[in-house]
Amino acid sequence: MGVRVPPGLLFYALAKVLEAEIGANAMIKKLINFLREVRQEMDRVSWPTKDEVRESTVIVLLFSLFFAIFIFAVDQLLTEIVRILY
Repeated sequence: MGVRVPPGLLFYALAKVLEAEIGANAMIKKLINFLREVRQEMDRVSWPTKDEVRESTVIVLLFSLFFAIFIFAVDQLLTEIVRILY
């Protein structure tokens, strides 16, 4: 399955590296502030569980299959009607 890295950790680490390596020019400060805000927002996100993701995926796949079959049937019906008329 691999190592799970919390979503905000990458942004936090990047902000710390930029802060340590580059210094304090205004653009870098803005970037670091932005990355901190991104991390804070990522911490607030309510992430779905595996079961919720699996359930939603199954619903989307079934819904897509149903509409694909429906559109195919309507297309075949209209094709046959046009064939009969012309």
